Amino acid sequence: MLGTLLLLTVGTRAQAADEAAGRIEHIELQGEGPSTKVVIALSRPREFNVQVLDGDPAKKTVRRLVLDFANTTLAPDATKPIATANALVRQIRPGQFNARTARIVLDLGSDATHSVDAVESPPQVTIALAGPATTDTAPAADAAKVETPPVPAAATTKVETPPVVAEPAVQAPPPSPRRRRTWQYPPRVPRSRRPSGRFPSGHAGGGRIP
Repeated sequence: MLGTLLLLTVGTRAQAADEAAGRIEHIELQGEGPSTKVVIALSRPREFNVQVLDGDPAKKTVRRLVLDFANTTLAPDATKPIATANALVRQIRPGQFNARTARIVLDLGSDATHSVDAVESPPQVTIALAGPATTDTAPAADAAKVETPPVPAAATTKVETPPVVAEPAVQAPPPSPRRRRTWQYPPRVPRSRRPSGRFPSGHAGGGRIP
């Protein structure tokens, strides 16, 4: 009788524990850039713990935001990792940490701030991320990106200045030689040949007139 009572008590407690267990139904990423939100939908309100860990430089993550949900399991739609092209959160990784704890890890790509809000109707947890980063460009967008060819610089015309040729110095003509004037004097008459100042005979002024 006592054994049957113990079995019933243990069974009742186990059933109550199973009924109290919650489940993460799905995870959704909403918005882009500074208004990014991660919404975790639950089957019922559950207690959870939040912690921040260092990131992994190999994965280009700055920090890891970890949420542990007690007495919670993962639904099939909430077991796959979610890769994003968002600069704030690189990846969302759900997992069953142990038999009674479900863990959600957010790999943050930038040093963003976060806030966590839980509501009971509908039961869900919302993680709001804010930061200066913007949404990364998706690979498809990169493939369709048209590169603009570089604009060539405006051609500059080089003006060459002709060399300055020095003009030959103008030399003054040499001074003309001074011409010496030669004065010609009449020949000197010897004294013996000078006229005596008298008329010869036969001329007026002296002698007889025939």
